Amino acid sequence: TTEESSAASDVYKRQGAAIGEEFFFRGVLLAKFATLFGGGRLALVLAVFAQAIWFGAGHVSQGVSGMIMAGAIGAVVGTYFVTRGRRALIPLMIGHGFVDTVSQAIYFFSR
Repeated sequence: TTEESSAASDVYKRQGAAIGEEFFFRGVLLAKFATLFGGGRLALVLAVFAQAIWFGAGHVSQGVSGMIMAGAIGAVVGTYFVTRGRRALIPLMIGHGFVDTVSQAIYFFSR
């Protein structure tokens, strides 16, 4: 049906968004913020929080509670990325995509 086709399309969009968000926020922006803040341990901490705030702000369509939740998740996965290094980026993309897909499926099947 058209509704199922639309749901499948939404899954593909969410997967693409998850890959893009993780690449940009953790793979690029976090490193740029760390450089901007002067390098070192404190700069990494500040960079994690800066990218998390930006990540949360990017979820404005989910309302204030959604922005806070996304920001908190951004801080957690940013910390994971900093402690694990670049090799963590692909697992973060997969995890983000999984969470988005499950939430979309719950929404779809609960209607």
